[in-house]
Amino acid sequence: IEWGESENIHKRLTCLRRSPWYDLVERPPASFCFPLLLPSGTTTAKTVYAPEGCYGTGNFIEVSADPGLSIPLCVSLNSTLFQLMVNVNGRLNRTWTLEIQPNDLKRLLYVNPIILNINGGGNS
Repeated sequence: IEWGESENIHKRLTCLRRSPWYDLVERPPASFCFPLLLPSGTTTAKTVYAPEGCYGTGNFIEVSADPGLSIPLCVSLNSTLFQLMVNVNGRLNRTWTLEIQPNDLKRLLYVNPIILNINGGGNS
């Protein structure tokens, strides 16, 4: 704690919101993670599903869903339509890497997971 304060870590934006600043609150794991950056030359943003939950840091955005909708939502986020939305609305950063920010992700169009019949097996 003393070392962190000597490095002014306690004055960083993420730490200013916590009291005490070094308190790491417990949070439930997300249903899946979405990449913040797409590697150069890649046009597909693969959403990674984790049945037991996952934590995203750095280059991943955590996405949570109701347990019954986790798989259908992940399918929706990996659909061709959603990939088109990512490529049209993403922004190129300084290294020509496609980037999607969390606020951008919230505004993108996607197939409603409620209408997807993923778990039911469906009849043809």
